[in-house]
Amino acid sequence: MDFGTPKLNSFYIRGRSFTFCRVAWRVLQEGEVVRVGESEPRKIQTRVIAATNRNLEEELQAGRFRQDLYYRLSVFPIELPPLRQRPEDIPLLADHFLKERAAELGVSIRGFTPEAIDALSRYDWPGNVRELENQIQRALVLTPSDGTVTLDMLSEKIRQHGDQKPTPLSGSLREGIAALEQEMIQAAFELYNDNKSRMAKHLNISRWTLQQKMKQYNTEAF
Repeated sequence: MDFGTPKLNSFYIRGRSFTFCRVAWRVLQEGEVVRVGESEPRKIQTRVIAATNRNLEEELQAGRFRQDLYYRLSVFPIELPPLRQRPEDIPLLADHFLKERAAELGVSIRGFTPEAIDALSRYDWPGNVRELENQIQRALVLTPSDGTVTLDMLSEKIRQHGDQKPTPLSGSLREGIAALEQEMIQAAFELYNDNKSRMAKHLNISRWTLQQKMKQYNTEAF
């Protein structure tokens, strides 16, 4: 029996109990399921895509994730940086969501103004791609048919980023270096989900030095 390609999203990976994890492991390991109301297992052929925003290696060490399930899922891991780490993708994704939602509603939209795209690209997107999709849907509702999404169609928090202009560094050289160092460590933190070994390798410093710097700058997730 072919069950296609089910996807376990972050809700399942992060929040389910060990009982669910044990059942999931058996499905992956043995390739069989027992339907509700039945007692005999059925063989299945399926691929599983599992997504999470947690560092599963740390969850594993903390005892919050089953080791056997982790190694069954971690066959071909793909690390996708958060949207704020790849602003070059924002215009492409925004255009995709706009066309998709416009087609669903049966309306015609010409696209975005440069100011709107600039504001979208400057925003940090703590809610990642889902937040961007919701923002585009909101803008579409406010945009007249055959019109263009302007800066005014975006929410206030996005518009504020559109008004920001780059400013030159001020202060002493020491302060400038510290600010840049803090920014690089924070970026590595977000990119590698606080995996200090990989962060240290990326920054070309020792793990001990990294830990001292993180304490100094109070590095944390935003």
